[in-house]
Amino acid sequence: MPRLESIWWRVIESREDPGKRSQAYDECLRSVLSSPLWSPACPDGVRIPWRMAAEAKAHASLAAAFGSPGLYLFASGNGIPRYWGKATLGKATLGKGNERNLWDRLAERYVCGRWSQCQLAADHESALRSRGIEGFPEEVRAGHLRRRGNNSLVRLKGAVDFACHEIEGIWFTLVPMSGFEAEEIGKLEDQLICQGHDWNRAHGYPLLVNRPCRKDK
Repeated sequence: MPRLESIWWRVIESREDPGKRSQAYDECLRSVLSSPLWSPACPDGVRIPWRMAAEAKAHASLAAAFGSPGLYLFASGNGIPRYWGKATLGKATLGKGNERNLWDRLAERYVCGRWSQCQLAADHESALRSRGIEGFPEEVRAGHLRRRGNNSLVRLKGAVDFACHEIEGIWFTLVPMSGFEAEEIGKLEDQLICQGHDWNRAHGYPLLVNRPCRKDK
């Protein structure tokens, strides 16, 4: 079994048992945090620096993982988990050219291009650290809203969080879930968001950027 799948398999297996899932999450996350950063010279690393995402995607060690649906976790350079997300191949989109594997999702939203969340954080890091979302120039906020076609500021808020946790140290890891339905992946994402809030709280870290769990509202 490839290393990424083997690291997270205990979490996937225990997804219907909250007690076992909590222990598995802690053990699996610790394993990830103790892993080296990925690089061509260290292809067994499972923490992928965001600036190396395209290179990692093209590498034989991770090509299959990036081509799968599944989950991803972003974290800071000093090991503080920040965000859980998902990429799914929904039944309504299969065969229509807009499938969402992990690379599609990460490239479009987080790691590729001037409007990606990581690049926005890098371009405006100092202003975002001192002024929050108001640190974005007006043209960036307006341009973002035009591109998104709605009033959502989620990506900009995520960029602020990444900037405040030192964007150049931000990395992500993958949880490939080939063979799982979109509904199953979405359910596990919800579970890991709740688990992640609890883990961060227990370790004295800020909560994830994700929405609160019902019990946290």
